[in-house]
Amino acid sequence: MKDGDSSKRAADAPPRMAGIGMLSIFVCARCNQNKGLMGRKLQPVRGAKQWVCKGCVK
Repeated sequence: MKDGDSSKRAADAPPRMAGIGMLSIFVCARCNQNKGLMGRKLQPVRGAKQWVCKGCVK
């Protein structure tokens, strides 16, 4: 008999909260607010190209 056969099963894991990869929002580099993904563009902000929301696009 194997050790795994006599062991008890672990309880089911509780449901997880949505992680970073599961949300369709990002933090705008200019206004520093959570915004939707639609309309964003890569623009230089503080010397590096970063995602900017459509309200902050020049």
